[in-house]
Amino acid sequence: IRDISPSKNLGVINNFYYALSQCKGKYIALCEGDDYWIDENKLQCQVDYLEKNLEYGLVYTAMKNYLQRKQKYFHAGRETNLSQLLSDTNYIGTLTTCFRKELYLNYVNEIKPQTKMWLMGDYPLWLYIAYHSKIYFINRETAVYRILDNSASHFTDIDKNIRFRKSVYDIKKFYQELYGINTDISWDESIYYIPMHFENRDWQLLRNYTGVITR
Repeated sequence: IRDISPSKNLGVINNFYYALSQCKGKYIALCEGDDYWIDENKLQCQVDYLEKNLEYGLVYTAMKNYLQRKQKYFHAGRETNLSQLLSDTNYIGTLTTCFRKELYLNYVNEIKPQTKMWLMGDYPLWLYIAYHSKIYFINRETAVYRILDNSASHFTDIDKNIRFRKSVYDIKKFYQELYGINTDISWDESIYYIPMHFENRDWQLLRNYTGVITR
């Protein structure tokens, strides 16, 4: 274990890329501050699969979502592919992934994500990996993802939610144009991260806004 804490606060996105730039291993697995792993064999089974299947670049698993406000758990995660990632919900739980560092380095060099104004670091990386390699899903809960009222991808503030949804849309359009893939952006994806306690007014505002940017 190495402490690589930067000397100053870099912000969420810059810290994401800083941390990954410090990785020395062949593979990278992510577990961010609010989340935790619950399967002691998680990393071993993922690395074993990647070692035996060179055409695969990423392995992810099912997980438990923990809705902290209601103190309830529910199952999450399912098999997906590039087309579904572009047109539907992002089913790849960041805390469940293990992927080849070589693909990450290629992603940084080719896409240069830090020059973009994207509000997330994981989703555009999954799209890149899914285009350049196969991805594999293990239907076993290996981690717990905590859903808070306010976090990097959950907000009680409608304006923050709109900015986050707009960033998802920008990422989708970028990859659609880059790879020449024509997929529709569904409404289901646009509500994926929305807190369950929004008022009716907030839901309508978000629905109207999303309808504008996806047509």
